[in-house]
Amino acid sequence: MKFVFPLKKGKKPSYIIDSNKSEKVLLKNKNYILIRRFSSKDDKRRLICAPYFAARTDFNRIGIENHINYIYRPNGELTNDEIWGISALFNSSLFDTYFRTFNGNTQVGASELKHIKMPPMEKILLIGQKISKLTSLQQNEIDNITNNILLGDLYAENRRSTNNTSKTRVA
Repeated sequence: MKFVFPLKKGKKPSYIIDSNKSEKVLLKNKNYILIRRFSSKDDKRRLICAPYFAARTDFNRIGIENHINYIYRPNGELTNDEIWGISALFNSSLFDTYFRTFNGNTQVGASELKHIKMPPMEKILLIGQKISKLTSLQQNEIDNITNNILLGDLYAENRRSTNNTSKTRVA
């Protein structure tokens, strides 16, 4: 869950010139959640996204490639907690599994993303606050935080254990 720019890959340039000619394809530099649009059948995940924070660059406008979907607030700015929270949700195993249940192909289109039921904003903000405090973003940490906040602390006794007080997490 990391945005890297400029990405040094191949001979393709990483920049677009901000001019009258390119202004139709450029976006205002503001906070976005970037989501990969295509995945292969062999990928472990369909939903892969990264937070983009406008304050981390000095540009007035940015160009986003066509193979990237993005989430934004049309008449305003997404807060840092909203960016972290929504990014964590889309990167969670829970959302990836949910997405795969109603989308059988490898494309992640804007219309499919719009159909995903989102949790209440309070929970998104709480997830964002917890995720933003992490020093490294590991999948198990993202999953633990999102599952605990969205599903609560659901526990079931492990009846196979000789220790009656041991518990296992149900998620």
